[in-house]
Amino acid sequence: MDKLEPGDVVDTDLGPLVIPEGMGGHYVVAGSLDAAWAEAEAALPERHGGLHLNSYGDWGRIDGWSAHTFAPRQPTITATGPTPAAALRALAAKLREREG
Repeated sequence: MDKLEPGDVVDTDLGPLVIPEGMGGHYVVAGSLDAAWAEAEAALPERHGGLHLNSYGDWGRIDGWSAHTFAPRQPTITATGPTPAAALRALAAKLREREG
């Protein structure tokens, strides 16, 4: 596992990802984001069209991540976490809880 710094490039299934300012020093576990995305996607209700993943924070700094569903005429379901994978896993848990 490598420590990433701003400007580093990581190869992902979706193409290269450049680590933005404010994300230096975070550790990335290979496949963890892909697995979290797949988990959230599998938990989506039938009428929800897909997922969005956004960072938030002051300019130049990322304080956290939010994952949410989107679909016309359906309520948006949102969850947050300190990393992209954590936000997606929290959303998956929230979606499963609503279905159960």
